[in-house]
Amino acid sequence: MEEHHSDEPLTDNTRAFLLAEHALLRGEIGNLARQLVQNEATALIASGAIWSWLATHDWQPASIPVLFIPAALSILFWLRWRTLERGISRIAAYLQRVETRLDLQGMGWETHLTQTRVGLLELLAPPSSVEGRLARAHASVNQFDLYHWTFWGALLLGNLMLAFVYVATSGGSGLLR
Repeated sequence: MEEHHSDEPLTDNTRAFLLAEHALLRGEIGNLARQLVQNEATALIASGAIWSWLATHDWQPASIPVLFIPAALSILFWLRWRTLERGISRIAAYLQRVETRLDLQGMGWETHLTQTRVGLLELLAPPSSVEGRLARAHASVNQFDLYHWTFWGALLLGNLMLAFVYVATSGGSGLLR
């Protein structure tokens, strides 16, 4: 695929196409973001439903692997989340290129996000100067990533802990005794 060079002027048709494509892809990002939220809710509800059923029904020691279904489902839902999140990231990177090509002088949502986002590792590193501290204080942390990594880690860890506690306290196979 041939790269379009930024120093070439845009025709009216190209500009109209890029603006329409930008609007369409921003809508797609919104759609994918809604799917992310729905994915989280479904994972949480599925885990809760399975644990509710296990807590109210008698089970046999041979069915201990059933206790790890919520953890396995958490991993599958997390994989879906990663796929959706990567789709959003790819579209966002392309939209930033479109915004640059449209010569918006630094304007555009994706351009703004790229210029103001500070990664978690950058935030934790000690600033080398007063200016660095001030810049960090004004920059937005990618709270989206922080929240989601915390959510998925807590869901998986919680499901695994519940499985082991359930085995230990209900007789199970004596795995933890």
